[in-house]
Amino acid sequence: MGFDTTSLVASIISTAVAIGVAILLILMFGVFAYMLFQWLKHRHRERYALDFVTLVIRVPKDNEIKIDAAEQMFAGLYSLKKTGLKRFFVVEDSFSFEIVALKESIAFYVSCPKKIRDLVEKQVHGAYPEADIKEVDEINIFNQKGRVAFTSLTLEKSLYFPVKMYKDLPTDGLSLLTSGLAKMGEGEGAIVQFLLQDCIVLKERKKENVLSKSSLEF
Repeated sequence: MGFDTTSLVASIISTAVAIGVAILLILMFGVFAYMLFQWLKHRHRERYALDFVTLVIRVPKDNEIKIDAAEQMFAGLYSLKKTGLKRFFVVEDSFSFEIVALKESIAFYVSCPKKIRDLVEKQVHGAYPEADIKEVDEINIFNQKGRVAFTSLTLEKSLYFPVKMYKDLPTDGLSLLTSGLAKMGEGEGAIVQFLLQDCIVLKERKKENVLSKSSLEF
C-alpha cells in the first residue's frame, strides 16, 4: 500500500495559504493603523498653518554683535522640543527665519505659531538686545507678470553628520549671501528661507555608533 501524498500536499498548501492570508491581513491592519495615527496626529494642520504670525527683525546698521549670538539664539529655541511620549503623538512646532530681498531692500523675518511668539522674541532679544521686532503682514515678492524659480539646499551626507561651522569658514557667509541679494532689480525679489523643526532621526544607540565613526570621515 503506497503512501498517499495528495492529502499531505493539500494540507501544506492550505496551511501556507492561511498563513499568507493572515500575514496580508496583519500588514493591511498595520498600514491602516499607521494611516489613522498620522491622520489623528496631523488633523489640525490647516488650523495650525493659519495660526502663524510674521515678524520683521531690524537691527541697527552699526550693530557689532558677533555671529556667536545667533548660535546661542538657535540653541535657546531648542527648548521648544517636546519630550517623552508626547513627541510621538504631537507635531513639533515649526518656524522659519527668512531673508527677503527686494529692490534696494533686504530684511530679516521670522514666521512662527502665535503660541510661541513670546519665546521667539525673547530669544532674538537675548541675542540682539537692540533689535526692533514688529508684527507685519506676510511678505509677498511675487507679481502677476513675473516668473518664479526655486530650489532647495540639501546635505551631501545624512543630516546626523556634523557640518562645517561658521568658525571654520574663511569668509562671512551671511555677507556673501546678502551681497548677492542686494542686486535685485525693478520687480525682482528673492527669499532665502531656513525652515526649522525638530525631528527624530535615529535611535540613540545607532546615533552614537555613527558619530563614533564620523572622525574617520572628517
